[in-house]
Amino acid sequence: MTLAKLLTGDNITTASIIWSIIIGAFIAVVIAFINKKTIGKLVDKLLALPADSEENAVTLDEIGLGKKGSLRYALRPSSTLSSIVKKTEDGRLYIQEDQQYRAEKIYTQSRLSVLTLILSAIILIVAGSVLLNVLPDIVEIVKGAF
Repeated sequence: MTLAKLLTGDNITTASIIWSIIIGAFIAVVIAFINKKTIGKLVDKLLALPADSEENAVTLDEIGLGKKGSLRYALRPSSTLSSIVKKTEDGRLYIQEDQQYRAEKIYTQSRLSVLTLILSAIILIVAGSVLLNVLPDIVEIVKGAF
């Protein structure tokens, strides 16, 4: 079996659809990785200070993240992050004690690496190839059932 046959199966249209979905899934993984890295830096710094009340709150500039526009967007009032990272009236940030465990579990970047992205790509490529080569058999089984 050639590599081209493995990657396209018997039907180029089906292959185009499946690979488009696989590429979209990988793009979603990359975006999640970047978001978690960026937001993870913020959460890690707030937890390390600790910025756990309005009195201990800090600005993005004070923790060296003032130039990150993506953080300002992530901290908009309707976001998930804004329910964990609180903002004072003057724009300083803190994480209340009762939200620290949640913040750590959701946003801490300790388990992320480039290896995660590489493994995700490999898994998605294998899944796409398997699906392309198994799909015709599945279609035949379904046709036989009706």
